Amino acid sequence: AQKADKRSSDLGAEAKTRKEALQAWLRELKQCSANAGEIQKVTRRKDTDGILSVVAKMTRALPTETHSSFCADLIAGFVRNRNDVMLRRVQHDLRLLRTARRQLALVTFGKELTDWDVGNQRNMYQLQKVMAEGVSGVRGIPMSDFEMSDDYTQRLEEVQIKAIDPVLRLAYEIPSIFAEEVNTKKMFPPEHDERPVGKLQ
Repeated sequence: AQKADKRSSDLGAEAKTRKEALQAWLRELKQCSANAGEIQKVTRRKDTDGILSVVAKMTRALPTETHSSFCADLIAGFVRNRNDVMLRRVQHDLRLLRTARRQLALVTFGKELTDWDVGNQRNMYQLQKVMAEGVSGVRGIPMSDFEMSDDYTQRLEEVQIKAIDPVLRLAYEIPSIFAEEVNTKKMFPPEHDERPVGKLQ
């Protein structure tokens, strides 16, 4: 009788453990669905900080056991696979956002230089200000720790930086070119120079 009672107690404990495991994974399934909806919202808003906030929820530790519960095993496999798919998609979306912002920063930098060149405040101080803000805007779009954890994203970032650096190095020469132009105009005033130096293009 004691053995039967003990066996019954053990079976009851196992059933309780499996039930708790199933409930834990059901909560994870609910959270996974909520994360998917939230990711879509913040991605549409192009909200990088919001995306990374959801990523933090997705990358936290999941339960480690299913305790031989068939249903818990199925749900656990689904949650893990869906998380992996969503995280790969997030990596892709973050790459696109960062690339678009960098391109916009380059376009803005070029426009500011053009505005300076054709404007009324064409002096070294304004040029240095445009240069500092422009270069900072282009370089100030870093990768997040989450993005750096992906090898492909890192390699793509290196390719983009190598493509941008020559452009920025050329831009750094603009102040010296402008200084030469100013000095030339001082030495050969336009009223005495048959070929006055034109504005930078």
